[in-house]
Amino acid sequence: MKLSYHFYDIYDYVAYNSKFAKYTPSPRHHVPPGLELSDYKINLDEIRNQGVDLEINGHIFDNLGFYIGYSFLELRNMGGEPAGEEAIDERAKHRVNAGLRFRPLPNT
Repeated sequence: MKLSYHFYDIYDYVAYNSKFAKYTPSPRHHVPPGLELSDYKINLDEIRNQGVDLEINGHIFDNLGFYIGYSFLELRNMGGEPAGEEAIDERAKHRVNAGLRFRPLPNT
């Protein structure tokens, strides 16, 4: 069994700004030359990322193993940018994974 915790304060986190961008060209929206998509990605002031990961693994047979894992992720936008709220809303807060590992030959 593995249990881990992580905590990061990320400065200048790059996020997509597609909903709030003012320089996205379209047939109805003329953009001055040189400014096309200039605000499509932006740097967010600060994002706080913390979470917990738990993994359990074992063997069913000598050559067949299993694993199951759970992750909890909490992201916080510490700045006031609307794109920051959108960026953290698109990430899953809870994640579960499971699988089998088959080793047909020894040491593979």
